Amino acid sequence: MIYWRSLINRYKFILFLLMIGLLAISWFQGDFLIKAGDSFFSLLPKFDLYRFSFIWDRVFVTGIPNPRGLLKLPYFFICNALDRAGVSLVTSEKLQFYILFTLSGLSMYYLMSSLLSRNEEKIGAFFSAVFYMMNPFTLTIVWRQYISLVYAYAIFPLIFLIYIKTLDSKNLFLFILVVLLVITLFSVSLLNPAFFAPIILALFIYFIYRLIYYLNGKIDTFDVIKRNLFATVVGSLLNFWWIIPTVYLVQDLKSAATVSGGFLKIFTWTNIHTSLLNTTRLLGDWHLYASYLGEPYFSWQGIYFSPFFVILSFLVPILAFSSLLIKKYRKLSLFFAILSLIGLFLAKGNNPPGAILNILFLEKIPFAGMFRNSYEKFGILISFSYSVLLGFLISGLHTFFDVFLLKFKRCKLLQFLPIANFILLFFVLELVYMFPFWTGDVIYPGGKRRPSHRIRIPSYYKVAGEYIAVDNREFRIISVPPACKAKTATYDWEYGYYGSDSLEEYFFLQKPLLTVGLTGNENITEIQSLLLKSIFSRNPLLFFRLSAMTNTKYVLNHLDFNLDYVPYVTPPYSFRKALNYILGEPQSFGKIDIYRVPNYYFLPHIYSSASNVIVYDNIDTMINILQTTSFDKLPLFIEKNHLKLTNLDRLSLAKTLPTVIFRKINPTRYEVKVENATGPFFLVFL
Repeated sequence: MIYWRSLINRYKFILFLLMIGLLAISWFQGDFLIKAGDSFFSLLPKFDLYRFSFIWDRVFVTGIPNPRGLLKLPYFFICNALDRAGVSLVTSEKLQFYILFTLSGLSMYYLMSSLLSRNEEKIGAFFSAVFYMMNPFTLTIVWRQYISLVYAYAIFPLIFLIYIKTLDSKNLFLFILVVLLVITLFSVSLLNPAFFAPIILALFIYFIYRLIYYLNGKIDTFDVIKRNLFATVVGSLLNFWWIIPTVYLVQDLKSAATVSGGFLKIFTWTNIHTSLLNTTRLLGDWHLYASYLGEPYFSWQGIYFSPFFVILSFLVPILAFSSLLIKKYRKLSLFFAILSLIGLFLAKGNNPPGAILNILFLEKIPFAGMFRNSYEKFGILISFSYSVLLGFLISGLHTFFDVFLLKFKRCKLLQFLPIANFILLFFVLELVYMFPFWTGDVIYPGGKRRPSHRIRIPSYYKVAGEYIAVDNREFRIISVPPACKAKTATYDWEYGYYGSDSLEEYFFLQKPLLTVGLTGNENITEIQSLLLKSIFSRNPLLFFRLSAMTNTKYVLNHLDFNLDYVPYVTPPYSFRKALNYILGEPQSFGKIDIYRVPNYYFLPHIYSSASNVIVYDNIDTMINILQTTSFDKLPLFIEKNHLKLTNLDRLSLAKTLPTVIFRKINPTRYEVKVENATGPFFLVFL
């Protein structure tokens, strides 16, 4: 019995964190999935595991290079293992939320336990851990959508601790092992470099600070530099498997990153409210001050502007910087105070002071555009630093009260002063100020216009998918209303959805979906626009030629498209009238209409052609030819700028086309068999 009491007392704070982590499961409020915005949670892990095993992602529009998809493989491998073990999607996501939410606290707790000198001061480590889990930054940014930031945030303290140990310890092989484990399990945290870059920045600042101030002449400077260099080289080598293909395709990725708008324009409007006053209080997220068509982005938004909550918001930075008064931790607290100030400067964006420096950084530094929403990217430094500083303050106060109360041993009431101080701060900052975490409102419940982040997919999607699954050919699907125009997919289900992922690929055999997004390629954008124009104008000739050229076989019309959320797109019933005129009556499944392109107008993914048209200008010229020139089957279009064949007109092409049979091995490899070829011909790959 004494042994168990001792064990519980030793690990009580860890047990408390494990229990607080259960809050994440309560956020689901039943058997819902949580998916919105740019969430990458998979509805079919086995398909995504296969899809992202290749650098070429053929499912998105006409296909895009996606080397960073490799970073998702460990994540999807684990999700697929859970799926094969019979774990439901809802249970799998609940498990992920619990692990990540709890891990963020545990990693901060272990970091603080390493920084604090006495075991009795672990109460400060516990407070740091809870604040790191639940603070205004995690409330408004981290848990707003399930993206790579959630993973980066959870392991930030752990990475920082490993780095410190690397500089102190001589056992560098242990470092390699731990880093390899972290990178393998949490490689998805690297998906967006802009979320992980602040972590690297924090490590670099610590390295510089340690050299300048913390070494104090007691440790060999060269040894520290050598260890830092070792950590950098090992970290880079362990990431070469995704860095090399990313660098090779960096220009394509840069083009794709511009689809949401100009970097400077986004930088300007997302930083309207990132004043120094707001970012200091961890309240710099623009969503907190805005609304969408009159509806706030957070259900609790108004409460945080009440006088009482405004006062509480100032309490956080005041208490955090008060830790500088505690002499015992001054060397460390000074570093984290500096780190928070650097984070504040970067997170405030184009607000004074020094706004011009941040603007120049965005304009002049290559790829700095990924930090266009500066508070979202650099706020992690402030949250991290405040958590540590608050831990130092609590530990310092606890030590002070212990010494102070030695003079009043006989007064039993005063002996409760240290714990009373902790309970008061915990109650005010975590229970009251962070109440949405406890009520479940950290997950948006939905409003009249904006759908809930808790979703339940109607059964007719599965039935519609089974209908198309009968067709085992290679083809593409047009989806309307077009998410590429709405810049989001959104549905008016009972428990609705909105996000950059249209979700259709999970039900329609992973077929490429046109008009669901923008790739950054102007020609592809133009073709998608023309496809939509051919439907609006009820032009069957143009539609069938464009659908043939894009290997399109089906058109999906979402009658469940949420026009309350996106009222500026063409309504699905207008599409129904136009598509009925071009393709006839659809096959309907619930609120989905499916139209089939006649076989006569369908060109396979790989086909033979003995006719060609040279385009002497650009894609507009090709479109004019499509609309005006008479031909039975679509020819091969060759752009003059890319023409490598000589004497093309003198080629004696076959009058009778051969039979082409192909088999898809994987998204990057096809096996093609040609039969009955009587002369030269073009082999076309759509």
